[in-house]
Amino acid sequence: MRLLLFCLLPALAFAQPAADTLRLPKLTPVAIAERQFQAEFGVTYVTLANGLQVALRPVTGNTTNPADSSVYIKLERLYQPTAYSGRDLTTLRIASYLVRKSGVANLNARQLESYLKSRRMYMTPTGNRLSTGVDLQTGKSQLEAAFQVLHAFVTQPSADTSAYRAALTGLIAGYRRPATNVTIRRAREPSLEEIVSDTLRHVLNCPADQLTADNLADISPGRAYALFREAYGNANQIRCTIAGNFELEAVIRLLQQYPGNWPSSTKKTRLKLRDDCSFPVSRLQKVSYLPKAGSAVVSEVLLTTYRTVVPGETNLVDVFARVFQKRLSERLKQGGLSNQVLVARQPGGIVNGVSRQNRRVGVLVKVTCQPEQVNGVKAVLGTELKRLLQEPITDAEAEPYKARAAQNEAYANQSGYFWNLLLWTSIYAGDWPMQSNTGAKVATAKHLQDTARRFATTRDVISLTFLPESRR
Repeated sequence: MRLLLFCLLPALAFAQPAADTLRLPKLTPVAIAERQFQAEFGVTYVTLANGLQVALRPVTGNTTNPADSSVYIKLERLYQPTAYSGRDLTTLRIASYLVRKSGVANLNARQLESYLKSRRMYMTPTGNRLSTGVDLQTGKSQLEAAFQVLHAFVTQPSADTSAYRAALTGLIAGYRRPATNVTIRRAREPSLEEIVSDTLRHVLNCPADQLTADNLADISPGRAYALFREAYGNANQIRCTIAGNFELEAVIRLLQQYPGNWPSSTKKTRLKLRDDCSFPVSRLQKVSYLPKAGSAVVSEVLLTTYRTVVPGETNLVDVFARVFQKRLSERLKQGGLSNQVLVARQPGGIVNGVSRQNRRVGVLVKVTCQPEQVNGVKAVLGTELKRLLQEPITDAEAEPYKARAAQNEAYANQSGYFWNLLLWTSIYAGDWPMQSNTGAKVATAKHLQDTARRFATTRDVISLTFLPESRR
């Protein structure tokens, strides 16, 4: 028996992969289909043979030493919107978050954490309604290791259901951990469904109407990983940020070897980028929805500015979004078309990667309606966009929001902790867009009119997408 155990010990020792190794198949670098340099933005675009488009931009990594620069890598495959249901998207967001918690195929969560720490890297999952991704930050010497982790993360998500459920349980336990200084007793103990729903809504930053207790029926490891693989394999959109001091050609070679071997997209777009890096699509682009759907969702009307945001302009966009939501909601109700309208500021990418103000900003419009009302909603939306040119946002329409900002500013001066709590709740409650009264002071009638006209006349990425609402 001892002899048998002695013989098996070497095999058992290698049964689990070491924390400092990743078992990846031998990858052959793929060819570059297209490469171009956009001088205006300083961006190098590389299209790989599998259809993945990569944007590489040098950014300043150290404001005190401009010579210390890095390369901002954005991995993004262009896509046509697909008919994911609301539950599918919720499950995909959860999988994107929990796959890091449960590890990858050949590294469990603890080994993955050890692997990253040994290389002084960190990895955070990212995700929104139609995209999912991961962020990596590392030093120059560990760039290939970062790509190896990313490759395993994309192609080999863990199938360990126990690890997945443990990660989900950790979220629940963290939410239920009582604070020592809280003495307020709740009227009743929340149910497990409410706890999970509320926890995931906060962790994943889901809108309130995007996640309910009914979604728990689809939060299963098998379905989550199937959607996760599908999202990467069919390439709705893949985004990745790797920050560090890298050489451009070295990065491109690694892109050919690792992301170049990701599955080819089955949903390739025929749209080409214009010179200003925007898509030449019509203002309202209709995407067909399933005929048996009980209702359709105007999922996205993205009005992007693609220009530097001046101080205070972000708050102007917030005011514009609130007033435009009120206008649009009133017009749709008059026509009996919809009673669910959401308009919110859509943050874009940082232009140079260093300035909080140097940011692109857009507006997201979401409307819920019946399938037979789609054309009517489309017409009303187009009319309201034209109306902005004739009747732009006025100071009177923005006055209630500015008054609320002044009230919040007074609370902020009394208690910094309460102000932070107020900001946190406002993000999810959606009752107040501004962060301080300082931003409200620049929301004058003239500035509001300029903001409204700019969104009404923009020719950047604007799309209108209709997706079926899940009836499972």
